[in-house]
Amino acid sequence: MSLARTSHYADHGLPLWREAFAGLDWLDLRLSPVFRGEGVEPGRGQAVVLVPGLFAADASMTELSRWLERCGYRAYESGIGMNVLRSEALISRLVETTDRAHAETGTPVRIIGHSLGGVIARGAALRRPDRIAQVITLGSPVQGLGAHPAVLSAARLVHGDDIDACLATVQKALARGIDETNIYSKSDGVVDWRTCFRDDATAVEVRSSHTGLIVNASAYRAVAGALAAQSVLEAGPTRRRSVRARSGALVPAARASTLAA
Repeated sequence: MSLARTSHYADHGLPLWREAFAGLDWLDLRLSPVFRGEGVEPGRGQAVVLVPGLFAADASMTELSRWLERCGYRAYESGIGMNVLRSEALISRLVETTDRAHAETGTPVRIIGHSLGGVIARGAALRRPDRIAQVITLGSPVQGLGAHPAVLSAARLVHGDDIDACLATVQKALARGIDETNIYSKSDGVVDWRTCFRDDATAVEVRSSHTGLIVNASAYRAVAGALAAQSVLEAGPTRRRSVRARSGALVPAARASTLAA
């Protein structure tokens, strides 16, 4: 099965060494008002499951997890361990975590996935459309496959030569009612940004390295906006007006027509 927007890294034109600047993303985050929660609509204990990227463990998402907790959400580790298993095994473990998060909080689950973790997050959402309300991806190949050759080779070591078939399965459209936001960067030195957003989702561009997306101020603000927008959709009329008044500037422009009703 062929994948739409499949591209080659040679066309992408961004060298892997750009990832050396990930530390600057972290420093900028620490100096940003969004890190302190300024202008962020607070959560109300909703479950947010965080999924790490290829060859990364849950610990890589610690900064984002702590920030979400400070903002009023209940953050969960993915439970997949290190992202080094075949897709089916990773998705099954993630589904178990989302089931537990849903049972413990009694709220529809949000999932945030970085890189390949975003693809795994979509796989879980396809299996649990009744319990997962939102998927937010950070530099994830959600529409095709294009990445640095070294990364593609590493991915094939983990997922085998059938990686295209695996991606085709988890890149299907999510069920109606599941919100999807794709956050991407044209400065990404690992994954081709042209494969990181879908026509049926909200796309938000930020400036960041690929690795830095999990510690990037603009990405955090985009995450805050996506989470706030989902809260608006789930809230009652009174709450909806209140949230809209306080956090409307955080809501991605592509969703403005939905919130204006």
